[in-house]
Amino acid sequence: MGGYIVLCDHNSKWAEKFIDEAINRNIQTVVVESIAEIEDKLTEDGSSIMLVCSLIELREYLKNNTVDEKIFFEKVSVFVISDSNDDNEEIYYIRQGCVDFQWRKRNIFIIVERIRALLNKIEKAGEMIIDTKELMIIYDKEKINLKKREADIISILYNRDEIVSTEEICLEMWGVYDEKTKSNLYNAIYELRRKLAGKGGCIQNIYGKGFILSKDGIRIII
Repeated sequence: MGGYIVLCDHNSKWAEKFIDEAINRNIQTVVVESIAEIEDKLTEDGSSIMLVCSLIELREYLKNNTVDEKIFFEKVSVFVISDSNDDNEEIYYIRQGCVDFQWRKRNIFIIVERIRALLNKIEKAGEMIIDTKELMIIYDKEKINLKKREADIISILYNRDEIVSTEEICLEMWGVYDEKTKSNLYNAIYELRRKLAGKGGCIQNIYGKGFILSKDGIRIII
């Protein structure tokens, strides 16, 4: 079975529009009432799953089921839709490992196209090469440009080969640790994870401790 989307959303009218547009883009979509229903689908061999859900659904699922967020985001790629503009929650869930985070007010055609592109990358097999010298990601013959600060994050985590605190990364990159550099770091990691798509989980956030790099399926050139 090829990759598909599991849609869990409390806004039925928006969900209907989403399904129509997904069909137009030839995206296979499974609709569920609750995020918990995807657990069985995660065990199907050969399946690439992207969960598209509202921030409300995601928050309630993680809270009510006392789920280990780190493990959850490693098992499934999560694309979050939000009704409200809450920067604190946005940053929090980006840090946990969401592949993308969009406001519902955005054009639905653009949102579905972003999801389609991410799903295509998740389905691709093979090794990903991250070249920090040439500032480039190479995956299945596709080349994606890296910003220098994104390459610097990879290099720092690669060289340490352990959990590196947010403070340590900021100090090494900018020589200062404050709210501005911390925000810059979170934003850079968010953009980097988006470029890594299905491999975005290689940058793991260990809550309260920092970040660590997993090299599974990835070759890094320093």
